[in-house]
Amino acid sequence: MNLPPLIIFEIFLFLGFISGKEIMLADNYIKTKLHLAVKLKEVGHYEGAEEALREGLSKEPYNTLLLTSLADLYSRQDRLEEAFSLAEEVLSREFNNQRALIVKGDVSLKRRKYSEGVDYFKNALQLGGNPYIYKRLIQSLMGKGNFSEAMKYCEEITSQRPDDTVFMKLLARCYKNLKLYKEAEGLYKKLIEKYPKDGFLYKEYIEVKTIDKSPEEIVKELDAILKVPSNSENVHMRLFQAGTLKKLGRFNEALEHYKIALNRSPGDIYTLKQAGFCYIKMGFFKEAISTLKEAFLNDPSDYYVKTSLTSAYKQTGDLEEFVKLIEEAIKKHPGEKKLWGFKKKILKQI
Repeated sequence: MNLPPLIIFEIFLFLGFISGKEIMLADNYIKTKLHLAVKLKEVGHYEGAEEALREGLSKEPYNTLLLTSLADLYSRQDRLEEAFSLAEEVLSREFNNQRALIVKGDVSLKRRKYSEGVDYFKNALQLGGNPYIYKRLIQSLMGKGNFSEAMKYCEEITSQRPDDTVFMKLLARCYKNLKLYKEAEGLYKKLIEKYPKDGFLYKEYIEVKTIDKSPEEIVKELDAILKVPSNSENVHMRLFQAGTLKKLGRFNEALEHYKIALNRSPGDIYTLKQAGFCYIKMGFFKEAISTLKEAFLNDPSDYYVKTSLTSAYKQTGDLEEFVKLIEEAIKKHPGEKKLWGFKKKILKQI
C-alpha cells in the first residue's frame, strides 16, 4: 500500500480527477488525505478511503478535490445517487469542474443513460483531454449505438497513441459494429500478435473472419477449433459457439456450452442470462428461475431478464416467491424506484 508519490500523481492524472497544479496548491493535511484515499481506492479499501476523505472534509467541507474524490468513490461502490448528488453540489459552485463532470458521466454510463454520459464527457473533454475521458466518451457513444462518432474519437486518439491497445480494441469494436470487417480483422490480428493468449481477442478475430459464413458452417469450424486442447478452455469461444447454436434453435446443445463456460467462470452474469433464456425456450421453467435469479439481483432493470422471470414464475405458479425476490432486489438496489411499481404489479396477479 505504500506507493511512491510519483505513482500517486500518475494515478490522479490518468483518471482525470486531479491536476498536478491543484494538488501542489493543496495544503499538506489535505494532500495527505487525498494521497491516502487514492491508495486505498486502488486496493479496494473503500471504507478506509471514505474515512480519509471525510477527515479532510471535516477541516475543509467545501474542498472540491475532496468532494469529487468522494463522489468518485461513491460511483465505484455503485452508490450512484450519492455520487451524482455530490458532483452536482460541486458543479453548482464551480460549473466547469472537470472531475465532477467525469463523475456524472461515469454515473450516467453505469445507469445506461448513454446520451447524458456523452454530454458530460464531451464537456469534460473541452476542459482538457486525457485517456480516461476519451475512453469513457467512446464507451458512452458505443452504448448509444453511435459507432461512427465513436470510431472518429478512437482514430483521433490512436493517432496520438498508436501503441495504446485499449483504444486499438475499442477501434476494432467500432469497425466490427460498422461492418468494416476487413479493417476489424486486420486490427484484431495485430492485437493477437501482441496478446496471443487473450481468448476474447481470438474469439473476436474468428468472429469477423467467419462473418460471411452460414451459422451451420461456423458451428462446424468452431467445433474443430474447440477440439484443439489450447482452445478447449477458451470461455469466449464456448460462448460464441453457444450463441451460434442458439440462433439455430439448437438450445440443448447451446446449453451444454453455456454450462461448460459457467464451470470455467462461475457466476458470470452474461452466461447465466443466456443459459436461462435457453431453459425458457426449452420449457424448463424451474431451471430458468434458478439460473436467472442471480442475473436479476445483479441488474433488476434488465428488461429481458425481468420479463423472462415473470413468465417462468407464472408458469410454475410461484409468484409469491417472485415477490420475495423483488423485495431482495429492492434492498440491494434502493435507487431502482421502478421496482416498487413492479412489485405492486406482480402482487395484483397473485
